Amino acid sequence: KLSNLDTFDGSNPKKLFHFLSLLSSRLHQCPSFFNTNRLQVLYMLLYLQETAQAYFHPDILNMHEGIIPPWLNSIELFVSELQANFSPYNEVCEAKHTITTIVMKLELKIVDFIIPFQAAAIASGWGNALF
Repeated sequence: KLSNLDTFDGSNPKKLFHFLSLLSSRLHQCPSFFNTNRLQVLYMLLYLQETAQAYFHPDILNMHEGIIPPWLNSIELFVSELQANFSPYNEVCEAKHTITTIVMKLELKIVDFIIPFQAAAIASGWGNALF
């Protein structure tokens, strides 16, 4: 049995990557159930709330008039819509800023420093001569 996933409401752009990662994992766990792009998109829509859900709502309402949004049949277009409207404005610059300003506080464990640093390093392309 699959457990419920957290929803994405669009209020925190930093949560989009995690949300998409979890959903991608879920879709790959059950490939026979999510065997079309449309089923994958519809499943992802179930986990949107508030602003993120409201963004797609007009397109969904227009479907009764025969107007099918292009993203409904393309998981790539749907994810692109989410990223264009709800991801951080400039993830690379934000990651660079994190790398240059992160500090290891005495009261924290090393893992509380390493995990954010590694996430920022990956997002910024650390080692690819970006600095």
